[in-house]
Amino acid sequence: MLLSFVLFIAAILFIFLYINPLSKTQNKVNEIDQVQKIIMENISVTAGRLSVVSYFHPVNNPNGCYYFETAEYYNVKYVQFDESSPGTNKKYTIYFSDNFPISNAINKSTTSADCLGANYGLGVYSNETIILYDLLESFAASSSTDEGYKKIKEDLGINTDFIINCADINGTYLPELSASRRIPAGVEVRSKQFPIRLIENNGTIMNVIFNLRVS
Repeated sequence: MLLSFVLFIAAILFIFLYINPLSKTQNKVNEIDQVQKIIMENISVTAGRLSVVSYFHPVNNPNGCYYFETAEYYNVKYVQFDESSPGTNKKYTIYFSDNFPISNAINKSTTSADCLGANYGLGVYSNETIILYDLLESFAASSSTDEGYKKIKEDLGINTDFIINCADINGTYLPELSASRRIPAGVEVRSKQFPIRLIENNGTIMNVIFNLRVS
């Protein structure tokens, strides 16, 4: 009886010291978190952010205009995003980054004189990390080919295989933002899913469900 107990304890010790399934599970958790961090950093940029409120006036400001000197904001490209606004007043968020192909701000006047008499306020300029639609689309396209996938893993230092799949908030698959690959049978796969907000060059924000799998 004692010998059987000793053998049982020895077997348990062998499993945890040499096989250690808990360690393997933890390694997978660490791997997927690491891959997520690398991918998110690769599709994100640090952009300038400026809030604008334009107060409606039927004569002086019927269209919600505003103005700022581009030179005061590092002469980089900028894109206007319309925010939900109470009443007839307009609220915008302006993002500044040379990652935008062109500047796109419909309500910004060309000169200060064009917005003369309008009542508007500019907020405090700050920096914010944003995820760009174009960068994710490019990353997905490169990851969809064998050569591009291999280069991305080498360039970014990713040591495990990965798959990304994106869907909109209604669950509709977005192939242009996804890179699926066949997973061999019997391979352990770990996955996680989380929401991200994509900034597009045309001044719209797209909410996406990002699914990541590593094997």
